Amino acid sequence: LSLSLSLSLSLSLGLSPSLSLSLACMRVVLLLLLLVCAEAMTEFSNGGGGAASHVICAGLACLDMQLLGTTNDGAAEAIQTFDSLSYCAGGSASMTATTLALIAPPSCRVLAVARLGADTNGDILSGQLEAAGVDTSLVRRDADMTSLAVLPVFKSGGRGCFVNLAANDNFDADELLEQLSRVAEEQRPSVTNFHFGYPHLLKRLQGAALAGALEKAASLFPNAIVSVDLNGVSPESHHEGVLGPALPHVDVLHLNEDEADIVGADGGRGQGEQGSADALEALEDLSAARKRAVRRLHSSGVAVVLLSIGAKGSVVSVTSDAARLSRCRGRPRSWAPGSAVRVPAYRVSDGAEVNANGAGDALIGGFIFATAWPGEEPVTAEDAGRFASMVARQRCDAGLRDAPAEKADELMARVRRGDLPETLA
Repeated sequence: LSLSLSLSLSLSLGLSPSLSLSLACMRVVLLLLLLVCAEAMTEFSNGGGGAASHVICAGLACLDMQLLGTTNDGAAEAIQTFDSLSYCAGGSASMTATTLALIAPPSCRVLAVARLGADTNGDILSGQLEAAGVDTSLVRRDADMTSLAVLPVFKSGGRGCFVNLAANDNFDADELLEQLSRVAEEQRPSVTNFHFGYPHLLKRLQGAALAGALEKAASLFPNAIVSVDLNGVSPESHHEGVLGPALPHVDVLHLNEDEADIVGADGGRGQGEQGSADALEALEDLSAARKRAVRRLHSSGVAVVLLSIGAKGSVVSVTSDAARLSRCRGRPRSWAPGSAVRVPAYRVSDGAEVNANGAGDALIGGFIFATAWPGEEPVTAEDAGRFASMVARQRCDAGLRDAPAEKADELMARVRRGDLPETLA
């Protein structure tokens, strides 16, 4: 059409047919070059490939009051001191969303779905989410009090936690699905991840309610990987009904060693997968009980388990059920059924202060981001685990947690060429 119009215009101006044809062809070539350049610029802005993507992080949200440099002499009633006070966006929805928004390419929109109060702490938390680049259009604010967590971050490592769940106590499946439906109306095909965090601390989003929410999310976003992160798991808060009905709808589940001990102790819905036994048995860093817990999660329907093992890093375990794995979206579909690999944790830069608050949220955030990585080049389970460890490393570095030095495409490039930091253990 462009060639025909150009030729007609040239002939109408009295130019010779041969010259008119040459000018028309040049114009078509120029248009094609412009299209190629535009496509290249789009791919560049996407961090190396694919169309724009959307990541949804839902679940518990709170404002973290961090008491940095806290002493901890072990005495129950001793007076402890701290060096400084800072606030950060806490809870699964907030931590995971801010971590990803800070490293994602401009084409990736990270949305938080949570419930806050219409109060000063809600203003602070919402402002911090937005400052990190998180889309807060799906964050509901009402008359409830915003959840507040007081976290002593110890000089010796680790942290404590004292929390009032407040607004989270009223966050339910109907509200979650109402917000997700708003996204589905406009961005259904481009949602690559739906992540939900801390069901043990969300009393209205457990059991059948959680199962229904995850199943509906999967149907609303057919291209999305569905992931769940655990926290607040204790012998008092956990029973088979909290997670059991939801596990068949979970593509990726993240938990730590202590949580695995508790979740595995309830017997689960199955006794374990023989197909993954050899791969897990080869991992000397895991106790027999924790290996058994991972197998039970797979037997209950979880496709991929990401198990944090502290300074030793993490374990990525893949179900031996090929049919279940084939129902996964993204990269896990190409991973070997029944495989398991240990991935190291990486040391922060020399001289850097360590703040491990949110390390687990950063780890699972990085992992699920890698499972939906665009492009044709393979991303193995080990690649995803190493990428996740790199993301967590930046989050634990007090100087980089709110201004990461390396974005997602740079981190993945380092993983692929083996340019990795010193390991912790």
